[in-house]
Amino acid sequence: MTYGTTTRRTITERADREVPAARLSKVSATGHVEELSKIADLKRNGDITAAEHERATERVLAD
Repeated sequence: MTYGTTTRRTITERADREVPAARLSKVSATGHVEELSKIADLKRNGDITAAEHERATERVLAD
């Protein structure tokens, strides 16, 4: 299972066009929470290692 940045980027780009700037940060934060949840699920299910989990989490938080 891969949760790439393409989907998140597409959603964010759509949000940039459709959502007022005041609400955009809430949309981005929600996307980050969902992404972190997916990453945690992958680790919990044994689909990724602890190191992969850490790198993926850092990538999301740096975004």
